[in-house]
Amino acid sequence: MGVQLARFYALQRGLLAVAFIAVVSTLLLVGVQRRRELGLLAAVGMEPAELSGMVLVEGLTVGFVGSVLSSVAAVGMYTAFNLTTPLVIGFKNPWRLEPTSLVVWVPVALATVLAAAALPAWRTSRVQVVEALQYE
Repeated sequence: MGVQLARFYALQRGLLAVAFIAVVSTLLLVGVQRRRELGLLAAVGMEPAELSGMVLVEGLTVGFVGSVLSSVAAVGMYTAFNLTTPLVIGFKNPWRLEPTSLVVWVPVALATVLAAAALPAWRTSRVQVVEALQYE
């Protein structure tokens, strides 16, 4: 069974790498676009650790919402594929939901999001207040 699913496991890990790159690039771009806002937050007393924590929490929130939405969408897509299988190959595939995969892969996805958010969080914690407020 593992040999038959090896390609799908490789695809799963590849998509996790794509998610890592997407989170890093998106949060870095957001950090550049929100430079003035981050400078203002630092000017009114937000500590560097709080600034970086804010970025990490934002990343975790997006990762969690994405996990929930993709889990719901996956059940719908799997059901649709399962209903069309008899039309394509001629026999009905047994429908079985495997919730243990969520227990394993949602934390892996969230850990990937946290790892990807680490660099933007570090850059946010090092924002220079005067330069950020002069930005734009």
